[in-house]
Amino acid sequence: PLTLAQMCIFIAKYAMWYSKTPSEGSLEAAAELALSSFNLTVSANFANDASAKQIIDAMLISPVAEAATALRNMLTRSPQRFATPQALAALETGWTSSYESADAEMDAIKIEDREALCSGLCRVLAALPTDQWTSSLSALARPTIECLEGATKKADEASKDNEHKKENGDDVISPMLTRMADEIKLISVMVRAFQNAAKKSDQTDADPNAPLIAILQKAWPCLTHVAQNHGCNGVISSALSDLLTAAVAVKESGSDHAFFLQLCDMAANIMAAVASSTGK
Repeated sequence: PLTLAQMCIFIAKYAMWYSKTPSEGSLEAAAELALSSFNLTVSANFANDASAKQIIDAMLISPVAEAATALRNMLTRSPQRFATPQALAALETGWTSSYESADAEMDAIKIEDREALCSGLCRVLAALPTDQWTSSLSALARPTIECLEGATKKADEASKDNEHKKENGDDVISPMLTRMADEIKLISVMVRAFQNAAKKSDQTDADPNAPLIAILQKAWPCLTHVAQNHGCNGVISSALSDLLTAAVAVKESGSDHAFFLQLCDMAANIMAAVASSTGK
């Protein structure tokens, strides 16, 4: 694990050099190493390896975090080089692995690692032709939204008897709320990272608003429900507030300002939920 982490630190540090070197195959080899390292460190076999775990516990750095950082840096420095069907298919395995690890609750991957990977992937998607933006960003957001919906359903069911379990020292809903907040944070990363990357695109029809509206509208029913029913929770209200801050910069075509009004309604729901929980 220590050697793996140090290798990823090296790749992350020299990502700019890899993006500019005339040495054929160097960039691809480094990116493959970073992706392979990430997939390995978030796998169940690695997480359950007693000897590896013992070494990781004694380390001051995390192999997963360093692999995610290396992968993000490589994708960010050279997004066009990875905007190919073959590269995108390989990167999809990393995104899928991050969810398998998080779903297994192995504590191998942190939300910061998932955010790093997500931001790098958004940079690559923004390098695709604009007619592929909506479908590709929606594909990236699909597992995030599905996970948010699933965790919300579980939280709704658990909240019915959570007060009784709390009295016995068994708070079952808090981990679910944390997972919901994590998925909301990832949607915020998608909004910010994709919008920033699209603004730097040299394509004449580079308008990131339609793809972002598509994923936000897909998630909105669940987000509204979360704001109304769980907005009084600190981690939820914080995650939703950050998403609103990111989403307010997204502009919807037309003059009815429907999306902006939805943002205002959610902000009101969060404030109402917090006020109700504090008795004010």
